[in-house]
Amino acid sequence: IIRSVIEGVAVRFSAERLSKNGLTKLRGLLTQLDAAAKSDAPEYPELNVQFHAAAFGACPFPNLKKTAISLLEKTCRLRTVHFLPQYLPQTQAQHHKLFEALETGDGKAAEQITRRHIEHAGQLLWKFAAQAEEVKLSRDSHKPSANFE
Repeated sequence: IIRSVIEGVAVRFSAERLSKNGLTKLRGLLTQLDAAAKSDAPEYPELNVQFHAAAFGACPFPNLKKTAISLLEKTCRLRTVHFLPQYLPQTQAQHHKLFEALETGDGKAAEQITRRHIEHAGQLLWKFAAQAEEVKLSRDSHKPSANFE
């Protein structure tokens, strides 16, 4: 939740200041993400980090940007793309909506899209963790117990 708020605000400030070059870079990253998502390419997580960083790259507040980058780097490489690849089409649709908001300079929409996108990814990660824990508990319950009586 913290990352969604911080990055959302950074994206809002960035949306109003993104240059043509910044938008071109974002469009290129979005195209690469689309291709990586379709082929389940291993570079998707790194491209995702680059896309998010570029989305708030024009934020004029250095400390806000630094905090957003730190949170992004700590969380994004571990994201659900590794665990729940079936959600990549939905994730990419969210990336496209974010790009459209940035392209039109709609900071408020960009912030809302970013927050929902990051919160959704967090929910998917929790879902995966819960499923993995259920599988582990199920396996553990079928192991013979040691009885040393």
